[in-house]
Amino acid sequence: VHGRSIMAFAALVLLAAAAHAWTPVFSDTFARPDGLPGRPWVTPLAGLPPLNIVSKRLCATTQSPAMINITVDPRGTYRVSYVFSANSDEGFETYVLASTKANFSLNSTFIAGCDGGGSGGACTLAICSAPQMMRLGCEQYGPVIPLKTDTLYVMTAILQPTQTSVSVSDLSGQVLGQYTASPIPVAMFGLIVGRQGLTCAGNFELDKL
Repeated sequence: VHGRSIMAFAALVLLAAAAHAWTPVFSDTFARPDGLPGRPWVTPLAGLPPLNIVSKRLCATTQSPAMINITVDPRGTYRVSYVFSANSDEGFETYVLASTKANFSLNSTFIAGCDGGGSGGACTLAICSAPQMMRLGCEQYGPVIPLKTDTLYVMTAILQPTQTSVSVSDLSGQVLGQYTASPIPVAMFGLIVGRQGLTCAGNFELDKL
């Protein structure tokens, strides 16, 4: 009887874990010819340069956005992750874009990720509105993370109804830095990639809890 109780408890634990597992919403390995990424990606946007596929990654040499034409429930909890690298010390700039409206407008969009400007071989974690970042910079920033050029890192942003968090990890899973700020009622997701040199993002995943 005792053994059956343990087995029943283990089954409940597994069911609870499954109920709280991440469910894929969208993913993209960019395994297609170089050029514009195509549907459901929308780029160029807001008069800024487009993001282009280069060797199975989305790349740019200046701040370039792309949105995914998939609307999500703003009451949900979402995780966005992708790998990124830069070939310049000033190139570690890439953000998750989170639009609060289904019809994209830069004025209703927030960013969560790496500010690479003036950091010289580093990523400064940031979460703020995109117009504020582009005009004056964010009011507050997270930690500064030293990074190496031509090295892959993992960006992860988790958007919950109670808060937004962003982190950078190495490929072994070690978290190099993370930052948490106020929640963002997101309706659509996307990316900004690039600043100086060539910055690229790959293996994009969007999941819902």
